[in-house]
Amino acid sequence: MNEHFNSFGGFLKKKFPGLKILKIPINGGFSCPNRDGLLSKNGCIFCDRFAAGPIHTASWPIEKQIESFISKHPHNKFIAYFQSHCNTYAPVAELKRKS
Repeated sequence: MNEHFNSFGGFLKKKFPGLKILKIPINGGFSCPNRDGLLSKNGCIFCDRFAAGPIHTASWPIEKQIESFISKHPHNKFIAYFQSHCNTYAPVAELKRKS
């Protein structure tokens, strides 16, 4: 595929040739400035109503979210990232504590 931008998936394919790297969307329980009323209450173009993470695991501890995903894909490599509803919308100390 001829991409005109440097996608993260493309980067992973080049960095780890021959390996499938799955991305695990983690819900850290943070809010979003486009949902909490700071900037808007309507969300934004990047997230749908539920965002990318699985809804049934959203309230689980981060470790359990990761374990659940890995148990379904035991032979792959992974990268976990905060996803649902701009999950980096927290003080840096809180992000470090949860990562």
